[in-house]
Amino acid sequence: MRHKHAPDNIPRSVSCILVHRNSMKARLPLTNDPMPQARHCLTHKAVRYAPACLPFPRRDCTSPFLNSHSSQERSMKQQANLIRAGQVIEHDGRRWTVLKQQIITPGKGGAFIQVEMRDLKTGNKTNERWRTADTVERLMTEDREYLYSYTDGDLLILMDPENFEQLSVPVDLMGDQAPFIQDNMTLNLHLVEGDPVGIDLPPQVTLEVVEADPVVKGQTASSSYKPAKLSNGVKTMVPPFIEAGERIVVRTEDGSYVERAKN
Repeated sequence: MRHKHAPDNIPRSVSCILVHRNSMKARLPLTNDPMPQARHCLTHKAVRYAPACLPFPRRDCTSPFLNSHSSQERSMKQQANLIRAGQVIEHDGRRWTVLKQQIITPGKGGAFIQVEMRDLKTGNKTNERWRTADTVERLMTEDREYLYSYTDGDLLILMDPENFEQLSVPVDLMGDQAPFIQDNMTLNLHLVEGDPVGIDLPPQVTLEVVEADPVVKGQTASSSYKPAKLSNGVKTMVPPFIEAGERIVVRTEDGSYVERAKN
């Protein structure tokens, strides 16, 4: 609806903002004659308030790339030794989700990181190596929380805790963390332009030790660890005082021992 005090030769969006804002600031009473008000607005405030009429980009909650206004907000340079499973990187003009990573220190030369990753467009997997001091382009993702329901073949069935809708995603999005998933666990799902590209588990979980090697004579907790097998089938190293049947806390990133469970 056009403002009743705006003259016909002033654009509709500009006149509404100019007349209203200036009349409030200057406390000039609105009269039946629109021209004095319009002239005052155009003379003193047109330049100041006209930019308020410019349209802004509409935010799309499902796409962090549409929400961003610059390439710096959509991506960032990251040192290669900081690459982790679940991250999304851009390499050779394509987008890849990181499945596994391993830092290798050869006998000669500097350390490097070997990364297994999957092409977001084709689904093809590849392995790439970088020196740990190299930089890669990491893409920013939108993160949403989901609850794990069950596994159906090669798919994870997740549930949105807000509207209870289900979502299926490939198991291999989890990389090496897949064995650590537990019923009703809260997962952090990463999305790029609305598509799932990675999953993060809680940093630690509690599991039972089903097998543990016997303590070697003279072995102490500070000297060395011994092999053990967890209830999810993962093998890890535990202190000598840990025995089968005990529950321990391990890191979901690599299955390493943290501490004996407190309950």
